[in-house]
Amino acid sequence: MPVGSAGQRYLDARRSIAPRLVAPLDHAIHHAANVCDDLAQGKDRATVVKNGALRFGVLP
Repeated sequence: MPVGSAGQRYLDARRSIAPRLVAPLDHAIHHAANVCDDLAQGKDRATVVKNGALRFGVLP
């Protein structure tokens, strides 16, 4: 799935934090797009962070 250079930098940064955040690749891209959608919809910071954590499975 091609993601362009910006997308590749994004994935590389996530991989450097925790490889599981980009596996499987299509899920990582889909979750990232959902976070962008939340931002575009004007959701508040706390909601964007909570939704992102839920999507990427990083909540305690």
